[in-house]
Formats: sequence, C-alpha cells, structure tokens
Amino acid sequence: MSKFLWVISRNNLPTEIKNKILSICVELVPENIIPNEAIIHVSEQVSFGISNPKNNVQVHNNSLLIGALIGDYPTWYIPKAIYPDGSYALFREDLSFAEVVSDPAASRTIWYYFDEQHLVASTSQLAIVRYLGNFEFNHDSVPWMLSSGTLGPSLSWDKRLLRIMPDCSIILNKKDWTLEKRQTEIVFKEGKGKDIFYENILKSTLKDIFKNIKLDFKNWILPLSGGYDSRALLFYLKDKQAEKIKAITWGTLESQDDPNNDAYLAKQLAKAAHIEHAYFQTDLSHENIDLLINRFVKNGEGRIDSISGYMDGFKIWKDLHNEKVQGTFRGDVGWTSDRKIHTYFSARKAVGLTLTTDYLNLQNFSKSGQYNQNLSGNLNHLPGEKPETWRDRLYHAFRIPTVLASLSDLKLVYVEQVNPLLSRDMLEINLNQKTHIR
Repeated sequence: MSKFLWVISRNNLPTEIKNKILSICVELVPENIIPNEAIIHVSEQVSFGISNPKNNVQVHNNSLLIGALIGDYPTWYIPKAIYPDGSYALFREDLSFAEVVSDPAASRTIWYYFDEQHLVASTSQLAIVRYLGNFEFNHDSVPWMLSSGTLGPSLSWDKRLLRIMPDCSIILNKKDWTLEKRQTEIVFKEGKGKDIFYENILKSTLKDIFKNIKLDFKNWILPLSGGYDSRALLFYLKDKQAEKIKAITWGTLESQDDPNNDAYLAKQLAKAAHIEHAYFQTDLSHENIDLLINRFVKNGEGRIDSISGYMDGFKIWKDLHNEKVQGTFRGDVGWTSDRKIHTYFSARKAVGLTLTTDYLNLQNFSKSGQYNQNLSGNLNHLPGEKPETWRDRLYHAFRIPTVLASLSDLKLVYVEQVNPLLSRDMLEINLNQKTHIR
C-alpha cells in the first residue's frame, strides 16, 4: 500500500500546505526505486498526499481509499456508512463528519494525532511527525522492542500518536470538534458442532470471498510456497477461470532442487496448475551493511526487528515495483494450527507477546521503574477463558495488527497487497447459517 498522509483542519489550511505534504511524500519513498508520481490533494480544510500510488487508489472529493475491497461498496466515501470488507485504509469526509476506518483485521496500520485544531492520520508514523514538525520520544516503546521485537500492542515511537485497532473507526464531529471511537469486537468461543458442519461453512464462505475479489489480475501476483495458506489461495484463485493467475517464489539458488523445500514444491504446484511462475533468488545483497539496515528501518519505520528476510536489500520488492506489479495476494490467516497450549504463558509466547519479566537478563530492566510495560484490559485473559481461546483472541488483538502488519509495512512501500483469508466474512462466520458444499 502506498504510504499517505491525510489532514483535517478546523480552520482553513495555509497556502504552503501543498509543498509541505509533497516533501513528506518524497521522503517516504524507498531510496532504491523510482516511484510513481505522488498524488497531492488540497481543499480549504482537507489535504492529503499519496506516496508512490498504485492504480487501485480511489478518491472521491476529500475521501480516500487505499487498498483492495472484497465486494462492491458504492457508499465507501460517506462517513458512518457500512465498513467495507477487504484489505485497506479508509479516510472519508463530508460537511459534518470525518472518519478514519481500519480493515477487519487491521492488516495495515493507521496512526493518528488529534488536537484542538487538527486530525492528522497516516499509514506512516514518520509522515505525522514531519507534519507536526517535532518528535516526542515514547520511552515505553523500549521494553516492548527488547522483549517482543515490536512496538507492542498499541504504541508508536512518538507518544502523541495513537493506533487504530482492528475493525475500528474514529469519527470527528466537525461541529463541536470531538472524536468518537467505534469498534466491532469478534467473539471467540468454542464451537460444539461436528467437523463436517464447520468444513461446509468454511468452503461456502471462501467461495463467496474469492467471487467478490475484483482486481486486474494481470497486474497482481501470488507469492507461492508449499504451505496450506498459499496453496488455498492458488486453488480458489485458479477457480476464477476468466482470470490468468501469475505466481512467484523466492529463496536461495540451491533450494529450487530440494524436494523438501518450499521453492521446489511451489514450482511443482505452479506446473500442475498450469500457471505462469517466476523464481526470485534471495542471496545476500552485496550492498553496504549500514545501507541495508537503514533501508530496513526506514521502510518499516522501526516497528519490528525481523531483518533476516530482507538481507537481499529488498531486491524482490524493488524488481516487482519496476515490473509494474500493482500488488500481491497474501495468505495471512486469522488462526494458528498450533493447538498445544496448556498455560497462559505459552498462549502469550505463541503469538510473540513476551514481556521483559519473561527474560532473566531483562529482570533488572523491568524493575527499574523507568519504563512501563503493561497489558491493557482487553489483552488480559478473561475469567474462565481457556489458554487456547486466549491465544486465539491474542492472535487477532496482537499478532495480526502488530507483528503481521509490521511485516506488511516493509513491502507496502513497493507494492499493494490483499489478504482474502482475513476477510470479515472469514473472521465472523455465522455458524447458524445453512450451508452446503459448492
């Protein structure tokens, strides 16, 4: 997803706002690509800028949608209208209200800042900081980065910036300049039906989801491995007979010939499915190590420490951008296959939600009193909640919007992405519906 900045002002914006937003958009672009020309929009009290925009950007007056929708939503640009399904960040405005909406799983992160004069929202922390003109370091992010390798469940590097949670919106009432938050909670409970019952519901739901994906497939690709997630995407995308699916796989040169490696398996899958397939080598870049680290930190804004998968210098993603690829189909899912959870600690550990108190070498740090690291109320396990159920809830409340969204940020500066398996219909399957295998 292109990074962007969206500003709502209580009074008329200054005349220099266009140049200011343009300079921010230029700064957000990775230094190893030639970006698409930024889109800059300015009205009296609303302005936005889109850095390296892709062709699926939708603009309607002062409203903006970046990402891919699943289904048709003709009123997407109207504040308080239905939340769309898909993978997106949505900003919509009219004479009375302005609203910022996250997708059902917050698979892409939206940050915002609010005061008596402005509502500033962006998919980039840096963009908001640059707009504000100063930086206020959030010390509480330090223990989270040390213990979990992330910024934690809701924090930003700047203590003034807030994060929008999954399936959530913030609504600005322009008349009295107040902010309201709305969020849909997904209820986690253990099902009592037979396996075939849930299997039929799953098949029916998946069929409908992929039927409602409307993209120009010649400009989108499927990263293919030997795993269940990408294999499921291949199966359902291939079922769209009118579309020609393209796939890619990446790995080391020798992994293509290893029958136990994803690279080898993906090649066989593509051949069996009769689809176009390309292989990208991920050997270590010969660029200066400082340059590689700085690029990683800039692209992901220091939200996650998982640099090992990007030591090729983001060459894969640079090449895809240069080849005019608009986006990728990702197979992130809203569940985990690991059912061996017996304690509350193992539930936290399974989703990467580890604290400084969990590590012997961080015990003194956690007791210093200089930093705060606490689980908010909705992240604590509920009375009577089993460790496995808590793990499933933490997967949605923490892992998807924090870990997976941070990893997505690293690539979204190059190409778009859509997550069909994180569709709202998948996350909120109605277990009472009558279904049949289609």
